[in-house]
Amino acid sequence: GDPAGLHELRAAVLQWLGVADHYGIENVVITAGAKQSLFNIFLAVCNPADCVLFDAAPWVSYQPLAVAAYAFPVMVLPAAGDRNYLKVSPDDLRRNLRMRPHAKLFLVNNPVNPTGQLYSADELAGLFEVCLEHKIYFVL
Repeated sequence: GDPAGLHELRAAVLQWLGVADHYGIENVVITAGAKQSLFNIFLAVCNPADCVLFDAAPWVSYQPLAVAAYAFPVMVLPAAGDRNYLKVSPDDLRRNLRMRPHAKLFLVNNPVNPTGQLYSADELAGLFEVCLEHKIYFVL
């Protein structure tokens, strides 16, 4: 079968999301789970020694997945520390991107692990804007 998943399932995902009029099944990939999807993303966009940025408390297996894809994992530590529940601000991300020109993507846990706090839509939009400015992928 198709390594991206069954055609019927991919079409059903587009229907369920309500975007079948805008996207085709070539835009949908079915994987064995979130970790497999993340590993596929790392393999697809990272070259050896590229940097993958993570929020302050990523899930324990995310960094080893980046290493397995020959990328260099870096945790973005928030200047506010745990006063803001370990949330990374746009300024925190900008500071890290200035130091790491080979960054390819920024992965964010939402809710924040381990605090359970949620980034607001505005907070996520701010992080996304920084990723656009620096032409890196934003993975949520």
